[in-house]
Amino acid sequence: PGSRRLSSAFARLDAGLAGQRFYGEHVEADAVHEQLLRAGLRDLLEREPELAADVVLGIEAGLLLEDRFGDALLRAWAQG
Repeated sequence: PGSRRLSSAFARLDAGLAGQRFYGEHVEADAVHEQLLRAGLRDLLEREPELAADVVLGIEAGLLLEDRFGDALLRAWAQG
């Protein structure tokens, strides 16, 4: 979803075709990567189900850090 939004933003802001194409390519790549990740996690958890809590913790920690980074970046931009 992030790459799709960025590609759309480049188009909406008339910010140039290079960025629009770059993120447009990543829309497809992101979908492929998501499928690879899902398959890999499924295989891992089928082999080692005791790791499920660790996998969930890792996902939640990654999302938390991504949110905190985004908030810090937006605050920095707002402050100049």
